[in-house]
Amino acid sequence: MVRGIINALNVITKLRGIRTITMKIEECDQNGIECPGKNKIVHYDKQVAMYMLISALACLIFYLMFPIIDGAVICKDSPSYMSMDFSREPFYPMFLLLMRSIFGAERYTFPVVLLQSILAAYAAWRLSKLVYDITDSMKLGMSAIAFQFIVSLLNRFVANRGSSYIECIMTEGVCLSLFVLFMVQLFLFLDERKVSNLAGTAVYSFLLIDVRKQMQITVLIMFIMVLVYLLIREHKVRKFLVVICIIPVIILADKFVDCTYNYVVRGVFAEHAGNGTGFLTTLLYSSDKSNDASCFADDSETGNLYLKIMDECDKQKLLYKYADQGFTDLTTHYADHYDAIQYGVIDPVIQDYIMDELGITDPVLKPLMFDEICGKMSHALLGRNMGRIFKVFIYNSAKGFINSILRMNSVLNWVALALYMLYIMFMIKIRKKMSAYGDKGRRVLLFAEIVLCGIVVNSFVVGTMIFTQPRYMIYSMGAFYTALIMMISFIREKHKILIVQ
Repeated sequence: MVRGIINALNVITKLRGIRTITMKIEECDQNGIECPGKNKIVHYDKQVAMYMLISALACLIFYLMFPIIDGAVICKDSPSYMSMDFSREPFYPMFLLLMRSIFGAERYTFPVVLLQSILAAYAAWRLSKLVYDITDSMKLGMSAIAFQFIVSLLNRFVANRGSSYIECIMTEGVCLSLFVLFMVQLFLFLDERKVSNLAGTAVYSFLLIDVRKQMQITVLIMFIMVLVYLLIREHKVRKFLVVICIIPVIILADKFVDCTYNYVVRGVFAEHAGNGTGFLTTLLYSSDKSNDASCFADDSETGNLYLKIMDECDKQKLLYKYADQGFTDLTTHYADHYDAIQYGVIDPVIQDYIMDELGITDPVLKPLMFDEICGKMSHALLGRNMGRIFKVFIYNSAKGFINSILRMNSVLNWVALALYMLYIMFMIKIRKKMSAYGDKGRRVLLFAEIVLCGIVVNSFVVGTMIFTQPRYMIYSMGAFYTALIMMISFIREKHKILIVQ
């Protein structure tokens, strides 16, 4: 399969030129002019068509391997999507509902993961095509495919989860692929400045957010990249303002779809529930009961819930004060106890209060009341223990940076730091010599900047809301190594040219 990919990518390196030559051949034929080497060129044009088939089949075969081997993998969170739980964003449950209506309740999961595999294949191929367009290099186009494959293989055969995510009934099954396509589309817009590419970027962002709220990072990535390119570097204020006006449209459209979905399914025009516990968990983890109980003086009911939660967390030693303060120790303690605080303490304490004390059992009103109580508790605790919270945030985000390209341990932490330093160093080098490096250097740098921006934004956003476990962080992993190899190859190529000259 690898040899087939290599041969196919050898063919694509001549694609643009062949199209031009083929047009000239057709022109000669129309005018009755003999074209030297015509048969050879036509034969090569057939090779190009063969490449298109082989490259698509290579990606398709690779990603179909996972559902064929594993079938549809049902994970811990899968039932909540399959049952259209109130806590879930609308698009993936609706996708599952559609597939269930077509294939039946007993057989639909396998077609779901087959479609997810096809999407993953397309995303990998599309990224490789972009890399080739930027670099005119078969080897680099191949590397883009290879790194996407490697990430999936590591997830399936090395990571503890034992799946590539593509074959899972989870939002990662589509988000990983859609995020790659989002980055490709954002690159095309910033490179070509076409309205169609901007529209495509907005559509991918819209889809991603309504599949997984973590993907609100896409609008922030859009904003940062447009800010840097249109406003800071090119001083195009009007274009910048026009483009960023799309961002609130995306956000409002996602909210409207979410609310409409819940109105149709549950009869309430509201966003999905369950958004209130993420940051609250971090606040409680960092809280000091002896000092913070006073902030609930005006709300005794919420204060009593706070004390009950903190007493149980103290009993199980789940809090910040029980963690060793080194980087690895603190981040590991936080990650190991995050779910225990959220699902083992917060959830049952507040749920019992809602049902037993308030007498609310309605499946719609319960989650809404749960979010309201969590919101009150978060509001009261906000601004307290900022030193602790900031430390957790910085350490957790740093862990996110590591998990975005490697896996955190005592050795790989330093490897990740070295890789990021090299990455940034190459970006700076290309930026400084942009006038000499030309348009190709500009495009290589643009791709590298988009990838790094995605990692930075995701690490800080996830680091604020939840622990940065690998499945939240790997969205840009393959693209990171692709961009790094692209920059190394480009600089080496320019260095050789300068030596020859």
